[in-house]
This record gives sequence, structure tokens and C-alpha cells, in this order.
Amino acid sequence: MKKQIKNISNNNIGKSYNMDMKKIFGSLGPQHRAMPSGFVHHFYIFDCIGDPDEYVPMISIMDEASESDVVHLYLNTPGGNLASAISIIHAIMRTEATVIAHADGDVASAGTLIFFACQHKAVYPYASFMFHDGSGILDGKINESMKSLTATNKLVKNLLGDLYFPFFSEEEIDEILEGKDVHLDAEEMTERLEAGEKILEEMMKEENDEEEQAEDNNIFITNTSSTTTKANTLGTITTG
Repeated sequence: MKKQIKNISNNNIGKSYNMDMKKIFGSLGPQHRAMPSGFVHHFYIFDCIGDPDEYVPMISIMDEASESDVVHLYLNTPGGNLASAISIIHAIMRTEATVIAHADGDVASAGTLIFFACQHKAVYPYASFMFHDGSGILDGKINESMKSLTATNKLVKNLLGDLYFPFFSEEEIDEILEGKDVHLDAEEMTERLEAGEKILEEMMKEENDEEEQAEDNNIFITNTSSTTTKANTLGTITTG
């Protein structure tokens, strides 16, 4: 069975490829599998995201992976421990391997952060998504709890701003941060991923034009934008 895969990378912006899905996805198996020849790793987060130490084996493999390796991360989770999700996101950011997120059921809360952090995204026909600003329990002294809550709110705001945009507008992200729950089905998510690709392409084009203009004028510009990183790693895979 062959499906069309849209890919955006350094040298292939906007191109499409027809590839054998079996070669990309492999077959389902145990929690982690590695196969020779540019190792392909499969990990499954099919429950609440637990404590950080539960993900050390997966993170260590990501850290040791090479450019020829591929990591498939299957998600079917209601969310969970934010600290663990952040550790996984950081591992995705620093690994040399290609990381593909598979929305393989309900992807909610912290699970959506991991999904958007991955370089490529596979959305299966019956997957669903839920986005919100998180939840927690105040414990201990009130003033200390309030300081912790303020810090967490700032962290969540930064995470959502970095990972959800441009798949969500800034106004939509603000609404989520203000407490609105957003539910999407597979078709709605696929539409957002495709629209986000187009926005990133335009942003990349504008940045490249500015850099070319600066070079023509002998002006040196230090690029501090995350647009280049996002555009170079974004790709969508739709199945069904």
C-alpha cells in the first residue's frame, strides 16, 4: 500500500514523495524495537505520561542515535507529567535522528506537546486530539504554591507558543491559555498541519529574502528566529 507523504526539509521544501508505508512505519511490535541498517527505533506511549525516570531508556537511545537513524514515537495518551514531557521534547530537539510522531489514538494535553515537537507527524484516520492549559493541585504553603503556579503558567505559555504556532493562531493559543479546551479529529488536525506548512514556507521565504537583501547590502544579520528550525523539520504523513 502506498500513500503520499508531504515533506519539508532543507533541500526539499514543498516536494511530495510516494513511498512504501511499510518501509516508513514498519510493523507494530513490543514497546521498543531496533532494526539494523540505519537503526529504526519504535517507542510507544500508550498510557498517562509517568515520571521522568520511566523514559530514560528511550531518551538515552535518542541521544546516542545518528543521522541515519529513525525514531518512531507512537502516541495514545491522555497526557500526564509535564516534566517528563519536557525531557522527551528536549531529547527530540537534540537527537541527530529523524523523529516521527504517530497519532495512534487519543493524543491529549502534554501528549500534544510531544506530537508537535517531532520533526514529522503521522495522523491516523481515527486519531483525536485535546488541547488545554493543563491542570494541577496546590499543595503546601499558599504563597509557595502561588509562586510555583506562576512559574508553571509562564513555562506552559512558552511551550504552547513555541510548539503550537503556526498550527494554531496566536489568538487561539491565548484562548487555550485562558482555559478553553479544544478538541480536534484527524481530518481537522491534518488541515491544520497542511495550513501550518504553508505559513512556515512563507515565513522561510521572507527570512531568506531578508538575508539575501542584507548580503547584497553587506549587512550581517544574526538569525535568532525559530522559523528556520521549524520549517526544516516539519513534515506531515496522512494515512487512511
